Amino acid sequence: MPAGSWDTHFHVLGPQNRFPFAANRKYTPPDASFEACRSFHQALGIERGFVVHANTHGFDNTVDLDATARSEGQYLAVVRLDGTATPESCRALHRAGARGVRFAFNPQHGGTLDRAVFDHVLHCIGDLGWFVELHFAGSALPELESWIASIPIPVVIDHFGRIDPRHGLYD
Repeated sequence: MPAGSWDTHFHVLGPQNRFPFAANRKYTPPDASFEACRSFHQALGIERGFVVHANTHGFDNTVDLDATARSEGQYLAVVRLDGTATPESCRALHRAGARGVRFAFNPQHGGTLDRAVFDHVLHCIGDLGWFVELHFAGSALPELESWIASIPIPVVIDHFGRIDPRHGLYD
């Protein structure tokens, strides 16, 4: 990889004996420890990365923040927040390496978007320079397009918008 390469989306999962998965998760992936991810990145020559919060950990960002802390400045985190977030808690997350917040509302994982929570979180992170990462079903893009365009901070559409290539962009 070229010098300075980034992995812009990877998950640290477990190990479950240290970072247990949420009881109400929709799937159970194998562990993908910090050590395994870091070793993989080193083998490929990837120098930086965004640890993106996985739904399997619910709203507990501990695994992501642990990876960010242990990375010696190489990784930043994309966390998951709920309606209990405060500007103060978000500033603490920022100091710990968070730079984005993920909203996963794709039906595949049983998620729905609560716009009131979204607006609340957006208010809490408003002055931090973060981005929002949206994970939804590609079929929802036409109905979400104007709302996404109205979001006043940078937006990342997760997993290429989960567009089904068998149907093209407009089906």
